[in-house]
Amino acid sequence: MNVGDCIRMNARNRPHKLAIREGEVRLTYRDLNQRVNKLANGLLSLGIEKGRVVAIVLPDCHEHLEALFAFAKIGVVSLPIDIRLEMGELERTLRYFDASGIIFFQDKLKTFLDLQDKLDKLEGRLICTGEEKAPQVISYERLIDRSSPEEPECMADEYDPLLIGLSSGTTGPLKGALLSHRNLIFRWLGQIVEFNFNSSDVFLNVAPIQYSAGRSFAMSHLFFGGTVIIQGGRFDPLVTLKTIEQEKISTSFMVPTMYHRILQLHELDHTDTTCLKVLISSGAMLQASILKEVFERFTPNLYNYFGSIEGGGVSILKPGDMLRKSGSVGQGVFNMEIRIVNEEGLEVPSGKTGEILCRGPAIAQEYYKNPEATREYFPDGWCRMGDMGRVDEEGFLYLEGRKKDMIIRGGVNIYPEEIEEILQSHPSIDESAVVGIASEEYGEEIAAFVVLKPGKVATAEEIIRHCETHLAPYKKPKIVEFPSSLPRTPSGKVLKVKLKEEYQRRKAPPG
Repeated sequence: MNVGDCIRMNARNRPHKLAIREGEVRLTYRDLNQRVNKLANGLLSLGIEKGRVVAIVLPDCHEHLEALFAFAKIGVVSLPIDIRLEMGELERTLRYFDASGIIFFQDKLKTFLDLQDKLDKLEGRLICTGEEKAPQVISYERLIDRSSPEEPECMADEYDPLLIGLSSGTTGPLKGALLSHRNLIFRWLGQIVEFNFNSSDVFLNVAPIQYSAGRSFAMSHLFFGGTVIIQGGRFDPLVTLKTIEQEKISTSFMVPTMYHRILQLHELDHTDTTCLKVLISSGAMLQASILKEVFERFTPNLYNYFGSIEGGGVSILKPGDMLRKSGSVGQGVFNMEIRIVNEEGLEVPSGKTGEILCRGPAIAQEYYKNPEATREYFPDGWCRMGDMGRVDEEGFLYLEGRKKDMIIRGGVNIYPEEIEEILQSHPSIDESAVVGIASEEYGEEIAAFVVLKPGKVATAEEIIRHCETHLAPYKKPKIVEFPSSLPRTPSGKVLKVKLKEEYQRRKAPPG
């Protein structure tokens, strides 16, 4: 079985059931399967065959989901990429992962025409979801119109690679977890077991499909025959709230920043959200005050889901344990084993802090084209999460910090090394360190501490503008400080924890 089979079977078993609605676009399972088949056959006609890597650079839209399932049917490997990346970031990512084609949104037309001249593999395989505006570009809809709706020859099985999940920045070392059809199917089976998803569910998609969790929940609902409503565009808390009530949404996934914004609405107290059977939070821990308010004003059916691109869902904290086990990320999900180990790799007793490892059929087994990272992060069938934690006597997992210094802003992983490399390219900067600072709205905000070269001057605004020209907008620092030096260990390593603590102490209100 491959992931594309679920669309074919749902088209047979529930042909007139609504699969996807995006604005005025309504696709039944029969419609969806035909469009997926046409796209798959169209890709084959372009010479894009099993094992090739094709990038998806699309916003939240029905075409994004169609592409994922079309690739699955013919054994093409998906490479979802953030639509906000700049030219240099895109070129490096496409080159490293050997992309043989791109499906992209029309707003990126000029960018990809320029990239085509630099990357030979893309020639003749630029597919645009908007109107065809250049002879070098293939219209997505025209490709579908001219292709056969018949099932393409089944070329992929459950152990074949399906998707590359990017898990690192685009100017630091690149890492892409290579996920098989089997990995994703087991993730979705785990969701069905833990959340009791079924074909009657209506899922509201508000988290970006380009990221692991948003993509997984949208695809899993199509896997078991539910309905996916794509809100699209920039997150609007009021539109989200109205949609939940009007469309009788039963399931949705959001990051803490979204909950924070919804709770600011006075309309929340006059909106019927009792239709929500499952509301999932992930990406960062909800603060205790926000958690309590969600329970009282939004829904008591709130779940916390902890996971990673490599491992999928690792642990789940269910509504009945939310307040009792405040601060925990829950117990291991279906078919997931969790261990806490010390520096020697030996399991530690309950209550003791160590590195979190997990193992199960949903976990990736390797990083694409990176055997060194594969050996480091997937030892003996286990997956190293990169997080420190402890397990209590009831088996509930608590996070105690990240082994490395990744920042999670609004549910999005940001790697400080990537921003530091850009900062170091500024002519006035001698050295820099980037950390995450606690933020009520985003969970963490990006702070850059920069030491200027002797005799050089620069302003915070200048540094931020420099970052804007090289990085996606969400990666630019919000805070820029100019210390005379960076605190270091005796071995010379920058003490980022001390930078963070000193900043928070200085900004703390008096008393």
